[in-house]
Amino acid sequence: MVALLESELIRFTAFGVPIEVSVPARLHAGARALMPPGATTSIAGDVAARVAIEETNGSLKVISDGTAVGATESEALALGMLDAQIRAQVALLAPEHIFVHAGVVAVNGRAVLLPGFTYTGKTTLTHALVEAGAGYYSDEFAVLDADGLVHPYPKPLSIRRRDGSGHTTETHPESLGAVTGRKPIPAGLIAVTSYRSGATLDPEPLASGAALLALLGHTIPARTRPQQAMAALKAAVQVAAAWKSDRGEADVAARAIIESMTP
Repeated sequence: MVALLESELIRFTAFGVPIEVSVPARLHAGARALMPPGATTSIAGDVAARVAIEETNGSLKVISDGTAVGATESEALALGMLDAQIRAQVALLAPEHIFVHAGVVAVNGRAVLLPGFTYTGKTTLTHALVEAGAGYYSDEFAVLDADGLVHPYPKPLSIRRRDGSGHTTETHPESLGAVTGRKPIPAGLIAVTSYRSGATLDPEPLASGAALLALLGHTIPARTRPQQAMAALKAAVQVAAAWKSDRGEADVAARAIIESMTP
């Protein structure tokens, strides 16, 4: 006989997306810690998405809106998969914001956007910029509103370990002496860059159309809400400089970026 263990529910709203999370009771505290930045707990009303960890005979299955997305015996891995599904649902469904995969910092009151997916070095460069004095907004999402303003999504930086394991360490920006952004700010720079050993930062200016396409390729709801996404991206690129370049070491690139935005 299959043994199903009792679960507990967590309901919250993040960026206008009401989500219900169901997990085994012992994972309740760990799941609560995964609520996105700015989330508020909610009890009544309809939900836009349901994610869960279901346990059956020691196996932890992660489910998103009725579809199994993975299974493991590790509680840490199950919570990691749950976290990814929560973030994906918020990024896809947020009704008034457009989420773009990007690192974001603030320099002199303007946002630096570093569009890119995992393993392109965006978190490493975001980390270096924060250590060089930039304000921290996110290492994962640039969150744009209809006016193109960039909102903070200040989750801890997921800094990849150097032991080759592929695992990450969650680092709070405050531990790096960084100031975390609290309000939306205009875009100041869109830097399309990725790490290449031995490369020297040599920015090639991008026209606004090319900058928009660079962001569009990393925009979560580009297919589900194309008109809303395009409007937000256009508003952002109209007020920002943009360039592309390979880069070498992150600390060198970080200093060059901050200097370029300092009067």
